[in-house]
Amino acid sequence: MTLALVVCTVAYSTKITFESVSLPKMLAVTMFAFSIFPLLLLELFKSRQPINKPVLGFALIYFAVLVFNFFVSHSNFSQQLYGVYGRNVGLLTQISFLIIFLYIASTNFNRETLLNFIFNASYICLILSIIFGFIQVFTLDGEYLLSGPSKFTAFYGNGNFFSSILGILVAFPLMNCWISKSRILLISNLNLILATLYLIFRIGDLQGFFILAILIFSIITITIYKTNRSLSIIFLIAGSMIGSFVLIGTFGKGPLGKLLVQQSNLFRLDYFRSALNVGKSNFFTGAGIESFIDTYTQGRDVNAFNRRSSVLVDSPHNHLLNQFVNGGILLLTLSVILFIAVFYKIYKSIKILHIKDKRFLTIVLVWISIFSSLMINPSNISILLWFWILSGVILNTSFGGSKEEEQLLPNRNAKNVPKSLYKIGMSKFILFTIFGAVVGATFAFPEFRADTQLRQGLDTGNQEKLTSAAIEGPYQQTRAILVAKVFFDNALESEGVKILKDAANKNNDCLRCWQLLLEHEKDPKIVLKIKNEMHRLDPLGNTE
Repeated sequence: MTLALVVCTVAYSTKITFESVSLPKMLAVTMFAFSIFPLLLLELFKSRQPINKPVLGFALIYFAVLVFNFFVSHSNFSQQLYGVYGRNVGLLTQISFLIIFLYIASTNFNRETLLNFIFNASYICLILSIIFGFIQVFTLDGEYLLSGPSKFTAFYGNGNFFSSILGILVAFPLMNCWISKSRILLISNLNLILATLYLIFRIGDLQGFFILAILIFSIITITIYKTNRSLSIIFLIAGSMIGSFVLIGTFGKGPLGKLLVQQSNLFRLDYFRSALNVGKSNFFTGAGIESFIDTYTQGRDVNAFNRRSSVLVDSPHNHLLNQFVNGGILLLTLSVILFIAVFYKIYKSIKILHIKDKRFLTIVLVWISIFSSLMINPSNISILLWFWILSGVILNTSFGGSKEEEQLLPNRNAKNVPKSLYKIGMSKFILFTIFGAVVGATFAFPEFRADTQLRQGLDTGNQEKLTSAAIEGPYQQTRAILVAKVFFDNALESEGVKILKDAANKNNDCLRCWQLLLEHEKDPKIVLKIKNEMHRLDPLGNTE
């Protein structure tokens, strides 16, 4: 499983597909989830170990709500299934997350297995990210150096994500510096920390430092707690208040607002308000999975319009608001329940362990860091994957008790592998895993194939491949608009219009499709229809 988590986190396909970041990760996540799905069923229905019924019940309800929202929504089928272009957190990915979460939370792994799985995967992902980051920083052809810090993205497609993931993953060597008694390991971990700090600095995004500050603050609080509980509570309250003032100040609010305000956070407030309005308008069922790209302009207010009238956004930059838009109050409530369940398990576990187990604390602090990142960032498949996996680890019945308590649990699997391996034997185990992976790949293949055609069409100038990618493949408005613009730039007017009309027919909420069609349409009646559609989708926009 360590290898699977690493591949899902860093999968990258720059020479195969046009979208090289999220799409290969979606394929890897889907294959991983469906490869363990037969084993999950075996664990749930054949194992003599007690089932984690609360987690199972939550997962079934979450699945039912996702599927219900998928079918009742009027949003485009393919966009909901595969997610918007560059995010790919649609129904298929979310179900895959749910399968992985349920498998980890329900399977009778012992505690050390879970910890080793997470620690090993985190170190590999961090080292690979550092290597790729340094290749980008010191590339010989000068491409990245000339293009500025936004090009330092590694496997994640965006400097914000790269910075956040580095800030999250560096928690493991940071905590190991606290744990390690070996000088060699201490020096190795310090080198990883210094390399990470350098890359976050070169990326030029503060999110990595923000997450790192949360980690360091938490470590200091825990250290004080070990010697003086009263002082640690005072430190925690004071630090939280200062941090809150600083964070609120970056949004232009509070006493530090004028000093610390960040333009990007003002944009985030616009996204938050729009998502809230869209969620209220679709209170029970949501607007549809990954629908914010089509509904942002319908929910934005005058301030957002005046700030950036022409910008369209595909994510609210907040996980809870995104769930509210996707699935209404039902999906939002389930997300809040998951957060509360994990926080409650953390609270109970810390009481049992008396904060002596630093590897356990590392998992907790990383989960809190990911939670913080989800509150201010758009959907990212790698960060969400780690969120679901760590949530599963924390909610697993073996997690949070002391080693001595774990030894008292009945029938605990001493060899650190799930019981399903013993029941079916190694050959069938491998066969089921391969079969599940193939099924997962089959579900994801149409989207992957369409983007492969797009890449080939752009590289070779093949008109048939470009048309096939835009029309015959699963609908993706970004892909359709890209192909249409390529045709327009090469004086293929009718072909470009054909692409746009097909896209608008598949999804009449695609504002960008209507906007581009308006530029190339001459018929007054059709122009009037297009303007009416644009006004419906963007009430504040100018359609004159």
